Amino acid sequence: DDNGYTDDWRGYDFWSDDNSPQAGEENPDGDGTTHGSMVAGVIAASANNNLGGAGVNQQTKILPLQVFSDDSEAYTSSLVAAIYYAAEQNVDVINLSLGTSQYDSVLLEAIQAARASGVIVVAASGNCALNDEPFCNPLEAPGRMTYPALYPSVLAVGATTSGGVRASYSSYGPLLDIVAPGSNIGPLPVYNDLSTSSYASASGTSFASPLVAGIAALLVAQTPSSSTSQIEDVLINSVVKPSTMSGQNYTNEYGFGVVNAHRATLLNQAIAQSSSLGTGELSARSPASGAIWRAATGTLASDETIVIGCRTFPGDTCQATLEKSGTILRYTTLVNSKSADSQYFLVKASDLTSGSWNTSVHSREYGKSIGTLVR
Repeated sequence: DDNGYTDDWRGYDFWSDDNSPQAGEENPDGDGTTHGSMVAGVIAASANNNLGGAGVNQQTKILPLQVFSDDSEAYTSSLVAAIYYAAEQNVDVINLSLGTSQYDSVLLEAIQAARASGVIVVAASGNCALNDEPFCNPLEAPGRMTYPALYPSVLAVGATTSGGVRASYSSYGPLLDIVAPGSNIGPLPVYNDLSTSSYASASGTSFASPLVAGIAALLVAQTPSSSTSQIEDVLINSVVKPSTMSGQNYTNEYGFGVVNAHRATLLNQAIAQSSSLGTGELSARSPASGAIWRAATGTLASDETIVIGCRTFPGDTCQATLEKSGTILRYTTLVNSKSADSQYFLVKASDLTSGSWNTSVHSREYGKSIGTLVR
């Protein structure tokens, strides 16, 4: 097809410069033969086949591009070529479960070009927080994040444990965006003798990053016309704040919080259906309009999240309330003259006691009932 790569119908190996991205062809016993398959499994491993675990996005497609040797060696030139190639193939998301301690302007330019073409670039923050390898020494303490996660053009992902706290190895810092489970992830498909018939679990930010990338791809599938910034905003605005963030909106160790596919896809749906909040022009004294989005009908499940949308005159206070037998829960945004007229609140059903909750939305002066939720 005259793209400069011969017979690249199933991807490309930029390390060996050939059309086979199959691991293990040069050294079947090399340290670098298993990593890519396991990362891909986090994203898209098939479900309901009694084999291993399930990927977060089983319907997505993987474009396999090899940039490491079977012995875990790599050059920036291979990675840069792969990023440009992926963007030219019109991929939606690039996952970079890799890292270096050195800034590289050529790599940054490739990432910026991919993002400018509409690609979401997700990168692992690194496993250097404990500074237990010489590779980590040059990085900035205490969190020691790696490149390319340190580039502002990527969505930088750290790792949490099964208990929801930052994994001790997970690099962190002021450029961390989000965290995801990254410890004992699996069972994942592992390369073994030119096949992936073996399975194992793994830990590292390399396995948190593809989880976020897979959810990003879910959001793209929901709303193909959304920009990279819109998808990233949904991911960040739908996070779960762990108790270790102590009520803060952002911390260096957790970024904005823990990614959550249920909340992200629900919020994305609500934003896409914002016309449910009305489309007519509002005046400063117009009452608020509202709507409720749920993933299921009936009684609220304990692990369910509800999205409440509220529309007021731009810059006005938007508030949602849930009331039951004199108990009132309020969800409020800050007054901001530059804020959008449509605002959204994510409500955890676990915060509600059993019974019927009357749900309302409010502007600065008016309130309006929008329905009843039963817990």
